Amino acid sequence: MRQLFIFIVSLFPLSIYAETIFILKETQNVSIEEMSSQANKTLFRFTVDYINDNNTSGSLRSSCWGSFDDMKNASNDGIYTAEITFNDGKLGVYASYTPMTFYSGNNTVNTYTNFRSLTGFNSDKWTLYCTAVSNKTTEIKFRPREVSYTIVNLMASSEAYPYITAPPMVDLNKCLPNNSVEAIIPLTVGFEGYLGQGKQMDLTVKSIDLPESFEIIVDGKNILNTSSHTVNIPSGQNNIQIESYLKGICPSTSGEYLWSAEYTYTIQ
Repeated sequence: MRQLFIFIVSLFPLSIYAETIFILKETQNVSIEEMSSQANKTLFRFTVDYINDNNTSGSLRSSCWGSFDDMKNASNDGIYTAEITFNDGKLGVYASYTPMTFYSGNNTVNTYTNFRSLTGFNSDKWTLYCTAVSNKTTEIKFRPREVSYTIVNLMASSEAYPYITAPPMVDLNKCLPNNSVEAIIPLTVGFEGYLGQGKQMDLTVKSIDLPESFEIIVDGKNILNTSSHTVNIPSGQNNIQIESYLKGICPSTSGEYLWSAEYTYTIQ
């Protein structure tokens, strides 16, 4: 007795891509004196060479990454418009906003990325790896046989970010009811980043619980819940020391008191 075996094989289209070869095009030493925190203000432009044997054409995005492996992984997955491809809390690297087009054959594409300062820093350094990859939202992917990348040795300072430092607690010790009390509140105000020709900030102090008799004096003027005090930071100097002091009349009722004051600034 014969037995008949029937095998059914389903065939599906299979796309196989050879692994892309990354070729170092150049190493650039880039210095940025004042990196903006705003989009599209600090652009880095570079070119990417590629060989595309797949007879395809489509959309590209470009950016820089903090390591070769991160760059290579992004080439497999693609990236979105303005996607953050590097962020260490200081420097943010954003992919290109404007899409570029790749073609079949041996070509070169002009690309860019956007650097943004996320906080203040002075003459910090990074090594970045820059290339072009697929646009993640498009169906046709960029799978070149060879693609170039650029190493960027970046040294930069941010735009000026203001700061204030003050003691978290000022101990007024003891005083008799209705007696006067004074205490020094040392302040440091300044900017982190590129200062340029100098900066100004308006310093204000507000409190919702200090007694009405209390004042906070800066340069002979009370600025507690009143007017602001203008602080000038000259070029070449990142900060200055300000001696403010608190004075007032102790409450008529004995007890232990805890008051708060908030120092704020506005950049001019």
